[in-house]
Amino acid sequence: MTIHHVFANKANIGDWLSALGIQRALGSQLAVTEHFCDEGSVAVTLAQLSKLGSDDFIIIGGGGLFMDYFEPFWHGFLALLNRPRYVIWGVGVCDHKARKSCTDVRLFQNAVHQAAAVAVRDSCTQGWLGWALNLRLAPCPSVLTVPPAAMGTGVLVVEHPGLLDGVVREQVRQATRPRAVTDNIVSWGDKEALWRVVGQYEKAVVVVSSRLHGCVLGLAMGKKVLAVSQDHKIESFMTAAGLSEWVCEPEKVSEALGRLDQQPDVSSFIKKARNANLEFARIIQKAYL
Repeated sequence: MTIHHVFANKANIGDWLSALGIQRALGSQLAVTEHFCDEGSVAVTLAQLSKLGSDDFIIIGGGGLFMDYFEPFWHGFLALLNRPRYVIWGVGVCDHKARKSCTDVRLFQNAVHQAAAVAVRDSCTQGWLGWALNLRLAPCPSVLTVPPAAMGTGVLVVEHPGLLDGVVREQVRQATRPRAVTDNIVSWGDKEALWRVVGQYEKAVVVVSSRLHGCVLGLAMGKKVLAVSQDHKIESFMTAAGLSEWVCEPEKVSEALGRLDQQPDVSSFIKKARNANLEFARIIQKAYL
């Protein structure tokens, strides 16, 4: 059996590390063929998936694949004839505050209904799809890719230029005086660049992030994390970790940094997140592989 793993891309390290976490959880003994559903990749991916047979198995995830940007993939995928069994893993909704990014919820509900098994990454996604679906929850599988790190020094600012305008980003930089800044984007498929960015997290003591995966990776490494959120998925993740009071507006960053030593330890939450993904991997291996 060949596993066909569909995820967004190998340029956004959050998407890439989520995919690597899934593959790591399944084990290295299985053959995995990767496909991509980012803009520009959809037609090729659908053509490849349309040729699969009953002996093939598809995993879709992780990442924020429940949003308007990825609708072309989902429409095409659900229209495939003789589609092999598939699971959805570590996928979540992207619900931007500044603009509507969640459109046809019925499309994604249909994808979930037809899947052999589903684990979404947060309660925000569970609620958006409908609590009646009783979906399994497994926080972002990227937590499986990075171990706890030494404390480090300085502040790493993780920016999402698409959600924070230049004025707001400058506000955050002025408040934090960062040692390093990243947008979590690398050249496509550049593994050395991927791990260089991960190294920036390792070297920091504090991560200030407007990206979800900045928060996920920071907490997974044992760093103090402050979220500047323009997407409800960040509040959902930080609340699940017991850190809702560490989500703030840009003008409150300085004040929040001053009390960051009071942030509680969340290692038990991260352990549960890792175990939830490993348990989902065991379910898939036992039932489908």
